[in-house]
Amino acid sequence: MKKYISLLTVLTLAAPLPIQTVNAVENPDLKALAESLGFESDHFSFGNFSRTEDILPVNYDYFDEYYNSLENLTKVRAEDAYKRSNETGAAFGLCTLEMLSHNGVISPSDIFPEADKLSDIEYCDAVDKYISLYEAAQERFAIREYYRYLLYRTSTGEQADRLIEIAERSMAEGRYFLMISRLSMDDENDNAPLMIVTVGSGIAEGEWEFDGKKYDKCVLTSDPNSRYTDSETIPNPRKPFEERLCVFINSETKDVTIPDYAKHGFNDLKIASIDNDSLLNYNGFINPSTEIEGEDMSMYNCISDTTKYGMKYEGEIIDNNGVGEPFEFGPGAVIGKKFRIKSIRDFIPESYILKNVALPSDIYIIGVYGQFHLLSSKETVFDFDTEDNKAVFTSDGEFVFRGEYTFNEGYYKSNPYCDWGIEGSAVNQASIDFRDNGAVISSDSPIKDCLVSVQSFYFTDPDPKYDMLHFNSDNEVMISLNEEEKLNLSIDPDNDGIFDTPVQKGDFNSDGIIDGRDATAILTQYAKDSVQTGPLSSFWFYGDYNNDGILDARDASDVLTYYAKSSVEK
Repeated sequence: MKKYISLLTVLTLAAPLPIQTVNAVENPDLKALAESLGFESDHFSFGNFSRTEDILPVNYDYFDEYYNSLENLTKVRAEDAYKRSNETGAAFGLCTLEMLSHNGVISPSDIFPEADKLSDIEYCDAVDKYISLYEAAQERFAIREYYRYLLYRTSTGEQADRLIEIAERSMAEGRYFLMISRLSMDDENDNAPLMIVTVGSGIAEGEWEFDGKKYDKCVLTSDPNSRYTDSETIPNPRKPFEERLCVFINSETKDVTIPDYAKHGFNDLKIASIDNDSLLNYNGFINPSTEIEGEDMSMYNCISDTTKYGMKYEGEIIDNNGVGEPFEFGPGAVIGKKFRIKSIRDFIPESYILKNVALPSDIYIIGVYGQFHLLSSKETVFDFDTEDNKAVFTSDGEFVFRGEYTFNEGYYKSNPYCDWGIEGSAVNQASIDFRDNGAVISSDSPIKDCLVSVQSFYFTDPDPKYDMLHFNSDNEVMISLNEEEKLNLSIDPDNDGIFDTPVQKGDFNSDGIIDGRDATAILTQYAKDSVQTGPLSSFWFYGDYNNDGILDARDASDVLTYYAKSSVEK
């Protein structure tokens, strides 16, 4: 059984530990340097706290403001994320506000009226509101994927180099930055890792030694967990700076340590360094940024899988030059622009395939504009291009494919319709290509039983919009929303890449002609649906020629009548 260690408890019990130094006389006065960088005044007077009986419980009056500011992708499980983030402490909220305030994005008086500096602000309900809102901001889609990428998909050497670079730049520019650190013990199986958030400002050179390892750089750090725990004030007063909680780096070996945490057995240190104000205040609550500037967020595309039913994968990552590198595909994320994954479905029961929409998909992709879930009914090669939002399914023989797509703001023009589901049957290959005005669905064979749904489920609209369409197609077809907010089909008969010809009712195979083949296809589908259960026949809009909500022999008869009449007129 894991021993879950409270970070606040660890630091409360920790006695100050002397720092071992080599040639200490040559080392800079870190405390004086920290004071010159604003550590006395540009931090809250109180430190980190958890929301226990001593502190106000999570105030759900704030939740509506948080929810209404979210991106589409973050609205999923928003309440759980909000509650989870505010029950684990307040470090991210405290540090983000301190960084944004020091960097001039917000001012202390925005947090509490008439406050000239952060150290003047005492804990109260009004201050708690902003701490709570910014604490929950770590669950936003862009922020979460950014720091998760930096923590888990960059090497410790890359993290050390990035930290040095950001610290040097921040010191030169008089700015603060954020550090999100993950620390674990050697016996991680028995002890849960710690996640800490701290503020950094500058960097000093010197000579230090801890546990036999030498370090030549020190990143000045203010840790909100450093508090005067003997105080009766709740939350406890903050210690602005303690040398033992700074981050020390060996610039050659890339060894990184935080002495006080290391003394308590936390040796495996990973650090995500963030100095992007626009990211941390994206859709924020005080002077919010409306777009993320700076680094290209597309570099944080990732792909991961669920392990239910014992899936196995093999495949390759394709770089920008089209060169593929084999990889072992398992839990977690893999970074890249394009992915080719072979999915081998070992134990999944046939009855589960496409029968239960609550089942997780096998492959989960986070792209530039949204998140995607891909599923196939048999061994399939997924060729997914995150840059173009195009998925290609290739299999051996007939198979069933499914994709679930949740788009973020700014991509699909018909927002707030952000949630799409597409599933169908094909032979050998099928593709789903999302464009700015809909999804192009194609195959090297006729597409059968294609069911598309679109909804605004994640919005606060009291009457969410929802539509569903069931169709077959012998051609490449685009499905999109019309002005009446209904799904409709269009085709490209002249192959110029523009889907400007609407599919007419009665054209059941979407080939641009209403004829006897449509009547035959309607009868075939009617016979198939007659032996199945479920309401799907009510969504056969293009086959329901007489508009009675049912696909049956009468529709086939009416299509034949229309075809005969139109043939005579010609």
